[in-house]
Amino acid sequence: MSDMAELPRNGIESFIQGTLQFADIATTQWFSFTSCTMYSSYFHQVQQMKQKDSRIKLMNEILNGMKVLKLYAWELSFQEKVLGIRREELRILKKSAYLNATTMFTWICAPFLVRVCDV
Repeated sequence: MSDMAELPRNGIESFIQGTLQFADIATTQWFSFTSCTMYSSYFHQVQQMKQKDSRIKLMNEILNGMKVLKLYAWELSFQEKVLGIRREELRILKKSAYLNATTMFTWICAPFLVRVCDV
């Protein structure tokens, strides 16, 4: 009779131990994913600020030297410089938006995936 009483307890202990191991692996993966997305987000934000800073410096130079630009007809060359910087800035913003969308999708799907993996 005592053997029968120990069987469920051993089964429960095995189940709890397996669940804790799964939770440990899932937590480790979650922290790894979170740290990667945080670093990547920070990296994109730094790149975006650098591009924005260079664009603002160029615009300041253009506005301060407007008379010289008009005198020598340099509008088109400076326009191309500004547009090139802006294209790079938009490229970085797109990467950041894709990263944010992926992160949000992952967070939204996480409860469903945990439930599927738990079954």
